[in-house]
Amino acid sequence: MKLIIIAGKARVGKTTLANIIGPKIFDLGFIPKYMCFAGPLKEIAAQKGLNKESHPEEYRKFCQDMGAQAREKSEDFWVLEFESQLKDIIEQETKDREKGKTYWERCVIVDDCRYANEVQLGLKYDATLVFLSAGVRVLEDHEGEWRKHHSESMAETIENGPSHFRSVFDFIIKNQTNVEDLAEKVDPMIPAWCGVSSKKETKLIQDEHMDDLSRCVSELIDLLLISDMIEDPREDEDEEEDEWTFPEGAD
Repeated sequence: MKLIIIAGKARVGKTTLANIIGPKIFDLGFIPKYMCFAGPLKEIAAQKGLNKESHPEEYRKFCQDMGAQAREKSEDFWVLEFESQLKDIIEQETKDREKGKTYWERCVIVDDCRYANEVQLGLKYDATLVFLSAGVRVLEDHEGEWRKHHSESMAETIENGPSHFRSVFDFIIKNQTNVEDLAEKVDPMIPAWCGVSSKKETKLIQDEHMDDLSRCVSELIDLLLISDMIEDPREDEDEEEDEWTFPEGAD
């Protein structure tokens, strides 16, 4: 299994990038699987008959309340729920390989990385970590009060904080103009992102280097936890997301 995790500020184009990646990795012989760290929470909401389209206010409040309650018990609650689903994909991949299927290898694309412990999970599974930056582009509602919520803290720190935090990510991509420009920019990178070609020209993955990255992520987690203790938490504002499009033949 290959894993691509995309981080960045809300409305910077993370889902757009995921949609660009999917068909490309399908052409490379992988089965694209779209996942999000908020997936388990959204599934619980769906079981309650709530979704963003038909019950936006109830859905948002339910997700906020449920998410906060779970994180009070454990900061890693939703990350562990996500990892459980990831393990199910790995198990299915193993079964398909043992059955001799021609196409069995999954490439999981995650477009909603907002917290440092999610980055930490990516390091555990040797994910390709991509940070999408707005560059010089001014994001929609860039001064909105909701952007002070802790879910934006990591992206803000990566964009404007100490430069060594950016070394955690394999690729920093600037999405400054339009979808066509973004697609042209990332197209030659995608084989490396899913492991068809080597990432070593950008980052050499060695045990010592992975230890350095883990320490850097731990420092980032500590920094963000201190920031959360200082600032009052604010309500989440729904991020405008593109609809995911699945390549024909993908699960």
